[in-house]
Amino acid sequence: MLSEQLESELTLRFIIYIVDGYLMLFCVFIGILFNTFSILIFRHRNRGKFSLAQYYLVILLICQTALLCQCLLLFCLPTLIYGDTQIKGLYTYVILIAHAFSGPSYIAITWIVLALAIERYFALRKPFAYRAMATAGRVKGIIAGLLVVTFIFCIPRLFEYKSITQCKNITSEVNSSTSCYLTVASTEILQNETYWNVYHVWLIVVFATLLPSLVILFLTVRISCFLHYALKERRWLDATERYERSNNNVLKGERESNIMLIIVIIKFALSDPLPMVESVLGAEAPEDSPASAALQVSAANFLVALCCSINFFTFFAFGRQFRRECRKMLFGKRNIVASSRRNSTDETWLSQRVDVTIISYGRPIKHSNTDILTTSMAAETGFNEKQASGQTN
Repeated sequence: MLSEQLESELTLRFIIYIVDGYLMLFCVFIGILFNTFSILIFRHRNRGKFSLAQYYLVILLICQTALLCQCLLLFCLPTLIYGDTQIKGLYTYVILIAHAFSGPSYIAITWIVLALAIERYFALRKPFAYRAMATAGRVKGIIAGLLVVTFIFCIPRLFEYKSITQCKNITSEVNSSTSCYLTVASTEILQNETYWNVYHVWLIVVFATLLPSLVILFLTVRISCFLHYALKERRWLDATERYERSNNNVLKGERESNIMLIIVIIKFALSDPLPMVESVLGAEAPEDSPASAALQVSAANFLVALCCSINFFTFFAFGRQFRRECRKMLFGKRNIVASSRRNSTDETWLSQRVDVTIISYGRPIKHSNTDILTTSMAAETGFNEKQASGQTN
């Protein structure tokens, strides 16, 4: 019985070594590389500038890249160097610094996604007020405020661990000696049950993770319903075949932006449950805990790293404009001239500009005869101009 338990423990430890070591290293490498490339694509698309929504996405990518670097320092390198996460030597100071910044990075990701969802909801429900208030300076101020509040909120984490010197007696047949080394140990604050329940369970899990996630989910559902109703009204209000053809690309762009937000929310939601469970149950250092508990911590860390490393692939799969800009950067403009002409009328894949003025609340809106006549005259004028241009050539 004891031998079977020991064998099971060793098997789980080997799985933990693979997850924290090689799999984590692969996710970190892929994530840092492609997140940086995604930021360059956003910058290249707007000639060095970002749209309002892209400010949130770029800061989100930066925070997730920072979190990947901290996963590399906290879990991957110690596992590959020492065989587990038990730190010895001068690397102790690296762990203390990485742990101090891991909390702000993780919580900032949550609040930035929440700010992006609120911004989209406000843009759809109050379009005129949003256009008057939505400026780059205001968005930068919101992001800076979120980051400052995040760092202030995570100040107690600076006092949770400390470096200590441990000594071991080494005895042999010839002589005995003492070996001392630096390592990381939890402080009395972290071992305090009241501090753990108040700060880690209630403040971090409830107010910094669970409650924002519920608000994000609610706003996402409201945005989806609102866009669905808007697109339904637009299809009904199509007066001519030309108007319908011109709106097809707009409808696709709006549907694409909605899908992009939903994918970001799903990816964000997948990275939260295991860390929340681990925080509620209480965290122990993997080297001091049973292998099953350590495997749970490793799985939670790996899931967070995985969700932070697949941003490029989600953007590429669901963003036509993102794919086009990626091809421009990789292959140049000449190879995608045809594709660029086909998509020249597409809106930005993350555009928030939905024409809500045509949406009726409670009764349908009909086109008047004057509107239809104006549309027909505009179409005829455009045709005559093209015909005259062709004769001139």
